[in-house]
Amino acid sequence: SDLNTTVALLVGIESYQTGRDWNLNGPAADVVRMAQWLTNQGVPPENLHICISPLKPIESLREYHCVGANQEDILNELGKIRGQSASLFIFYWGGHGWVESAGDRRLFYADAQVTDWRNLDFNDLLVTMRTDLYQGMPKQLFIVDTCANYAQNLGIRPPRNEQARGEHPIVNEQFVLFAGKLGDRATNLNAEQTGLYTRELLQELGQSQGAWPPDVKAISESLASRFIDLRNQGLTQQ
Repeated sequence: SDLNTTVALLVGIESYQTGRDWNLNGPAADVVRMAQWLTNQGVPPENLHICISPLKPIESLREYHCVGANQEDILNELGKIRGQSASLFIFYWGGHGWVESAGDRRLFYADAQVTDWRNLDFNDLLVTMRTDLYQGMPKQLFIVDTCANYAQNLGIRPPRNEQARGEHPIVNEQFVLFAGKLGDRATNLNAEQTGLYTRELLQELGQSQGAWPPDVKAISESLASRFIDLRNQGLTQQ
C-alpha cells in the first residue's frame, strides 16, 4: 500500500453533551498522536479526516483539517471518504462505547445525551464498508479504544441508525483491533492523557519499521501478550 493513498478517519471525544460525568482526558490527545505518527510515516496531512471534541483547544492540530465529533460531523466525513479511493483506510475511535445484548458494538457521538443516545453502529459500519460503495478501499484497519461493557444500565434500547450501503458485497480486507473483549471496560489514563490501549499500540507501531502498512497481525499478537502481562500485574482488566 502506498503512503500517499492512505486515508484515515480519526475520532477523539473527551467532552460529551451528557455532562461532565462523561468527560475523558485523553482521546483527543491520542488523535494528535495517531495523526503525528501517520504524517511522520509519510501520509499527507490532507488525507486525515479528524473529528474531535476536546476538553480544551489543541494547538498542535492546527496543521490538520479538523471538525467536531457530533453525529452530523462524523457522518459528513464518512460521506466524503466514501467517494475516495485509498490503498489503505484507517479508522480510529477513542471515547465512550458500549455493547448491545446481542453483541453489537456502538460508539457514542459527542452529542449523545440521556434523551437521545446518538451512536455509530460499528458492526453496521463494517458491513457497509464491505459493499461496492467502498470498492475503492480494498484494505481497511479499524482501531476502537472504547469500553465494551453492556448497555442494560442505560435503561433504554439505544437508537439504531444504519449507514447507506452499496447493493453488492465485495471482498474488502478488514482488520479490527479492539481495546477490550465484549463486557470489558477500557482503561483511560487521565494523568497521562491517553487510553491505555492506544498508548501500548503506539509503542508497537513506533517499533514497526519498513513496509507499509505495518504488520498488524504481528502487532496484534504482541499487544495480546502485553495485556496478559498488564493484567497479571493488576494494572488493567481489559
